[in-house]
Amino acid sequence: TMTEVHLLVDIMEQPGIGVSELGRLNLKTRGAISQMVKKLEQSGMITKSVNEQHARILDLHLTPLGLAIAREHAEINHFYKVLQCYNDILQETNNK
Repeated sequence: TMTEVHLLVDIMEQPGIGVSELGRLNLKTRGAISQMVKKLEQSGMITKSVNEQHARILDLHLTPLGLAIAREHAEINHFYKVLQCYNDILQETNNK
């Protein structure tokens, strides 16, 4: 899902981020994020490891597959932002 892809991008931007922080960033409950993380891990897109400072916290990292998907999504997102800027310029020019 797009929410899962956004989680991959968040993990790419903040390697080692935890489930609670992902929930805060995405305005989702810890339970909802945990379910998505489980699905992403089963799909081979992320790995979990125990945080060295807090044994109850899991650090999340992307696998090569997860990184490839997150990078592609980020590139597509940047492309759409460029198109939006170009469209805004065209509209502004037409309104003059």
